[in-house]
Formats: sequence, C-alpha cells, structure tokens
Amino acid sequence: MLLGWIAGTMMHSDPALVPYIPQDKTVHYAMGVAGALLVLAIGKWVQSRRSPPPASAA
Repeated sequence: MLLGWIAGTMMHSDPALVPYIPQDKTVHYAMGVAGALLVLAIGKWVQSRRSPPPASAA
C-alpha cells in the first residue's frame, strides 16, 4: 500500500497533470489514499484468482 500512496502523491505533482488537478493539500492526500486503495484492491483481486494450495498428505 505504501507504493500506491507514493505513486498517488507523486501523480499530484506530475508536470503533465498539474494543469488538470487542483493544487491543494486535500487533493494531494486524497490522491495518496486513492493510490493506496487501488494497490490494495488489485492485490485482493490477484489473490482471489489464485488457486488454493494442494492439501498436504501428512
């Protein structure tokens, strides 16, 4: 989730996006939260697609 937070806050200061995004602290933190939640959601989705491990014969 840290990676998503960093990516979201870096996106806020990206020169290509600055003209389209309001430059205030609320938007900065909101983009960080959105990035972290996106990483969490993708991780949960990937985890749900994996098959369960085989049962142990012990």
